[in-house]
Amino acid sequence: MVISTSSNAEAGRYATPTAPRPASALTSASRCRLSDQVITYTADDIARGLEAEEFTAYFQPVVNAASGAVQGYEALLRWRHPEKGLLTPAHFLTASEAAEHTTALDRVVLKEAANLARTLRDRGRADLRIGINLAEAHLKMPDIVDQYLWLLDAHGVTPSQFRIEILETTLLEERASHVIENVLRFREAGFAIDLDDFGTGHTAIASLRSLNVDRIKIDRSLVTGVDSDPNLAILTDAIVGLGRRLGLDVLAEGVERAEEAEALEQMGCTSFQGYHFARPMPAQECVAILDSAPAKIARLDSAIAQNQARRTS
Repeated sequence: MVISTSSNAEAGRYATPTAPRPASALTSASRCRLSDQVITYTADDIARGLEAEEFTAYFQPVVNAASGAVQGYEALLRWRHPEKGLLTPAHFLTASEAAEHTTALDRVVLKEAANLARTLRDRGRADLRIGINLAEAHLKMPDIVDQYLWLLDAHGVTPSQFRIEILETTLLEERASHVIENVLRFREAGFAIDLDDFGTGHTAIASLRSLNVDRIKIDRSLVTGVDSDPNLAILTDAIVGLGRRLGLDVLAEGVERAEEAEALEQMGCTSFQGYHFARPMPAQECVAILDSAPAKIARLDSAIAQNQARRTS
């Protein structure tokens, strides 16, 4: 069974110029630069990590732009490496794909996401959906929806507690018939549909409606510096406005500063995700943050007010 919760989008999002090259340029080793030291992870390293249960899921909160309340989470793969500490997929994804370990890694993420969903439901918070990244290769599989439904049922949770996150570029595939069919089937089964890294591809506007997309996630390249770059602000405002006029929720990814959040909220963004609010965290911390998120937004409002006062003084 192939259950895909791969973090391809995140690997690209946080990749540096020295992050792994495309699979065609690598063997079964994944190379990246950490500080001044080049680290090489092989298929055997990943196999050992799987056997030792070093791989896990972290969850990054998504917050309401107006209130700061947590609206849900995105599940992200992490490796608790015994020597190098916590590693993101940018460090090992290429090696795992070359060695065909992605199925086992994906199961780790989905299993932990299902466990968190059950915990949230038991606390009366089944409304907090968990986003699962779904790769293009898996979206093409005719039985992928059935696989998801089977696994979630085995863990006692329902599709209404999850979001399927697909990259905007996935819809550009010329032979995307299975992709479109499966997106619609996921939607009919009760999953919410997010279009991830929006603004980086050329998705037809009609696709946003025909696929019943619930939310677009604005790529961090359209977020970083949006408060200080007038041209970027014009572009981002146009994209946010498009989503809102189509009746979609609009989430801004990679929000790292209060000023960015202020500008994006004024444009009409409904949700935020980024280090300014919370970094990805273990499942056990997700419930605790539900009580602290409103306090975070209060501190955010205070910081914005202070910055505005300094600019006018």
